[in-house]
Formats: sequence, structure tokens, C-alpha cells
Amino acid sequence: MPAHLPQHWQFKKEVSFGNIITTVMLLVAGFIYVSDLDKKIMLNTQSNIYIKEQRKEDTVRLEKSMNNMNKKLDTLITKLFTK
Repeated sequence: MPAHLPQHWQFKKEVSFGNIITTVMLLVAGFIYVSDLDKKIMLNTQSNIYIKEQRKEDTVRLEKSMNNMNKKLDTLITKLFTK
């Protein structure tokens, strides 16, 4: 080995107060982030359920409207051909 390279670790084996505070703050921030994700997932789930219900209602309304239009067309066709 070259003479200018150190033989031992350059890091101290101490834990400073700043490191502890920083680690605790990171853990708290991570917990808050994950809990916010859970809230967002729940809101998206509720939104998806609402959208599915609205789609079902729209489908029923569209079918009724199309049936009504078909009835009107049928009556129009019968009036045209009965003359």
C-alpha cells in the first residue's frame, strides 16, 4: 500500500445530537407522508365508487331516452305508412 493512504477508518464512532434530531425528523416526515398517501388513496377510492354509480345512473337514463326516441320514431313511421 502507498504510504499516504490511511490505515484506519476516517469516520468517528460517535453519534451526535444533530444526527439523532435529523433522523427523528426524517422518520416523522416519512410517517406523515405515508399517512397522507393513505388519505389520498381513500379519497380516490370514494371518488371511483361515486363515478361508477354516476355511470350506472347515466346508462339507465340513456336507455330510457333511447327507448322514448324509438317509440316516437315508431309512431312517426306508422303515421307515414298508414296514409
